[in-house]
Amino acid sequence: MTDPEINLMLNYIASTFPPESGPTHYPAMTKERMSEVEKERWFKDFKIKIIPVSSANEYTELTEFLDALGATAK
Repeated sequence: MTDPEINLMLNYIASTFPPESGPTHYPAMTKERMSEVEKERWFKDFKIKIIPVSSANEYTELTEFLDALGATAK
């Protein structure tokens, strides 16, 4: 979330919609590197709801989620 182009796009989207409206974004991020305060700020500033995944178990939750998502698309 430190890429300047991503931040520019998120700022543009946030400024386009009134507060408390607009799209919600759902990135998967390593929970070991994200504090609760950071998660709250991302949601408040950009309506980003973090999907926490763990590097400790090689991101198996993400693999399971993508498999389940793929199964519903068939």
